[in-house]
Amino acid sequence: MGIRQSDVYGIHCISGRCCDRVMFLALSLFVLFVLLSVSDGSDAEEFEVDGICYDIVDGEATITGTSIELLSNFVFPDYISYSGLNVPVKAIEAGSFVDTTVLNGTIILPGTLEIIMPNSFSNCVGLTSIGIQSGYLSSSSFTNCNDLLNIDIGPNVKYVSGVFFNCYNVESIFFNSSFVTNYEKSLFSTLGSDNDISVTIGDSVTSLNPSIFYGLVNVSIHDGSLGTELVSIRPNVFKNCTFVSGTNTLTINKKVSNIDENAFSNCSDLLELIVVPENTYFSSKNGALYSVNGVNKTLIKVPDLKTGHFVISDVTNRIVDTSFDNCNYITTVSIPSSITTIPLNSFREMEHLEKILVSSDNSVYYDVDGVLCLKDSCKLICFPRNNQNTSYVVPNSIKELSNSSFFRSNLLVNLTIGDHI
Repeated sequence: MGIRQSDVYGIHCISGRCCDRVMFLALSLFVLFVLLSVSDGSDAEEFEVDGICYDIVDGEATITGTSIELLSNFVFPDYISYSGLNVPVKAIEAGSFVDTTVLNGTIILPGTLEIIMPNSFSNCVGLTSIGIQSGYLSSSSFTNCNDLLNIDIGPNVKYVSGVFFNCYNVESIFFNSSFVTNYEKSLFSTLGSDNDISVTIGDSVTSLNPSIFYGLVNVSIHDGSLGTELVSIRPNVFKNCTFVSGTNTLTINKKVSNIDENAFSNCSDLLELIVVPENTYFSSKNGALYSVNGVNKTLIKVPDLKTGHFVISDVTNRIVDTSFDNCNYITTVSIPSSITTIPLNSFREMEHLEKILVSSDNSVYYDVDGVLCLKDSCKLICFPRNNQNTSYVVPNSIKELSNSSFFRSNLLVNLTIGDHI
């Protein structure tokens, strides 16, 4: 699981929300300011403590490298003594440990950091575990750290995409950042790891930001829990992820009040989404995820591994475009009388779907021998892709076809459309 700084250092969550554009620009300007400040070495005083090299500027220290041949299982200090003062360590200079074999085993970075600059640890050989307690992680900070096995992200860490690019041997991630943003931050999507990756989500996490785990393969979420304090699951958080068999059930806690419709899109091997009964915003039935608004429900996501006959829960009034994304093993879908909204392309990608059955009490939709139709406009919406008929005559009652009525109808050989269309 890696090193848990919350246990070792007793760090508490300092919740910081950066959800609007103003905060994003302010953070960007801050990073630019730090980069310019550190790059101007005219006023910097070089200083060394215990073999670690620093630049001291305006009472703050920046790590610039080391004179030691080997730092093994090393904890960087939060403060260093300089001219009788305790000077906080605020930054790690770009390229400080690039292409080095100095760092070995477990390395814990200072809890006082404000920024880790680009390529600070790129191509480090021998670094197996990294503990990051605070600071802004710049792009490519840990690129090509091929011996890295464990990543521990603390509560006060902010980040961009591509930090851990091509760290392809990572086995465990402890993620506990309280950072909140509306912007795409695919922190782990570029790992390139083929290992089974155990992910633990800590209690400081209130938002899983857009694309944070996008495209990870062979993922297992520790205990299936998405965190006890989680409130929001943003777009594409788990999109294109594959889950390890036996660990492919996810539990959504009672505090979650926002789940984007695309959060679990195209999650191969996802078996069940379970919502705890205490949650008043979402519910689950037969492993599928629903949002709840009074007595009405919206079907958000049916897990990809569902098979056979899937029955949509009663009182569900709406499904979304991605509800059945990648559900290639379902053969029949039953639609209750309460459904009033079905996007046109909801079922068209379901490779093995044979029939769509609609309750006779539904006022908006009906089916003709398992083919979905719209009542008011007499429109044929979906001829299931794996409908077993090789020949089909569009009924006289149908006056209109949708753009994807017969999308990839694999078995259909002969189609007859009369002049009533």
